[in-house]
Amino acid sequence: MHALRTGECWRHRNTGSRPLGLIRIWRMGGLLLPGGHRARGMRSYIESDVLQRLVSEAFRRKIVVAAICHGVLLAARTVDPATGRSVLYGRKTTALTWELERRAWRISRVTRFWDPRLLPHLRREAG
Repeated sequence: MHALRTGECWRHRNTGSRPLGLIRIWRMGGLLLPGGHRARGMRSYIESDVLQRLVSEAFRRKIVVAAICHGVLLAARTVDPATGRSVLYGRKTTALTWELERRAWRISRVTRFWDPRLLPHLRREAG
């Protein structure tokens, strides 16, 4: 326990972040790659060499990798150094197509700021 409390990760415990160089992928049961729409830093997240090395190592060690939203792009852009191809090459994954992504964005422009108190009023108007 003393080693944990004096280590670099312990110093970052309240910030929610860990220096990526300290992550020991072989100790993990899985890796979650979050994403988001227009989230700040998404481009640097997807293009991060450090994260791509982490993802590559996870795939090499056959650790379960889950990706949400733009997290799939991080995996797709990660190149396996042994093959020179994406770590997703030859694998099945689920993701939205560009057309579905565009539709979701259009719908969210209307529903994102939806006020549920208006629903009864709209139902009365609709008959």
